[in-house]
Amino acid sequence: MFQLVVLSALVVFGPIRIAQAQTSPEGCESASCSSFKNINTLYCHINKARFCQCRPGLGNAWVLQVMPCPDPETVFSFKHQVCVHPWMRDDRDCGIPGDTLGDDCVSVPCKTFEDINTLKCHPEKNQFCQCRPISTRPDDPNKGLFAGISMPCAKGTSFSFQQQTCVHDGLWVDSCPYED
Repeated sequence: MFQLVVLSALVVFGPIRIAQAQTSPEGCESASCSSFKNINTLYCHINKARFCQCRPGLGNAWVLQVMPCPDPETVFSFKHQVCVHPWMRDDRDCGIPGDTLGDDCVSVPCKTFEDINTLKCHPEKNQFCQCRPISTRPDDPNKGLFAGISMPCAKGTSFSFQQQTCVHDGLWVDSCPYED
């Protein structure tokens, strides 16, 4: 049986095949699309200028796809879950996920749903603290735990606690709550 399938203006004639979830495409390190948490985690690739991401496939399956860092001068950081400048990435960053958390955000609480979903102020206004999973390895006793890590704002922006995002430096107003 042949069917006509239209995918983003691409017409394909032939039998419909359901994609199966891939767990390790070429170059992806310890990547999996087998759970909700895994689907929402970016993974390291053997090429530091690339990363692996779970993307929707055919038939409600999730598949790993290799993605490039958007700026040619950046590399992927598992710890930060984003492409960063090379000086922000530790060489062990992808070798041992969650093993190199920054000191500036260690005291950030990451225990409740609200904690995990609220970005926190960093000592440097062009950075912020975000709760990220400590480990994604299924055999790790820290699986399911979160810890604060430093995240960079884009050049020319600073973190606004009130807006929960980085804003243009010209619009930035210090809204970080301070403890007495």
